[in-house]
Amino acid sequence: MIAAITDHRRQYESKHGVINNGAGAYATRDQWDAIAAGADDSARRQQLADSALLKECDELNLKAQEALRIAKERRTQLNALHAEYAALPDRISNTQREVESINNTLKELNVDTLKDDYRRLFRAVIDGGQTNQFAEAFAAAAIGTCELKREVLTAKASEIETSLVEMRRKLKELRKKLS
Repeated sequence: MIAAITDHRRQYESKHGVINNGAGAYATRDQWDAIAAGADDSARRQQLADSALLKECDELNLKAQEALRIAKERRTQLNALHAEYAALPDRISNTQREVESINNTLKELNVDTLKDDYRRLFRAVIDGGQTNQFAEAFAAAAIGTCELKREVLTAKASEIETSLVEMRRKLKELRKKLS
């Protein structure tokens, strides 16, 4: 039956080239081929509605589509893991620089050095020299807040070190997953 319909259709295609009903005169050959394939498939399905083989083919197609969906999902997960893996070395490097900066600031927050600076500035005031009052006030405030700043910076450095350990662990874990 399908072969008869196909043969009947081909005789008109060979004579007229493009099959149309007036409305689709500008359809491309590929479009008409797709329409014809759809019509053939519908006719085949109607004729083979009770066929076990057709049902098996449909089941296999559904399984293939599900497998494709799962594969796309896994690819998305893989891409996300790889993006995270690729970004971690830069994040680790930036975080290490932050720790180094805090450590340098902690070195500068030496109470004895700050007291020496204040003594020098205050001595200049006593000796009648021209001094910057703001520098003297800043030095006094720095001495007063030095221990508090050290405490806060030490706590911050500890938090950052903990996050560095976590980032390194995550990098190792991702390296294992991706290899």
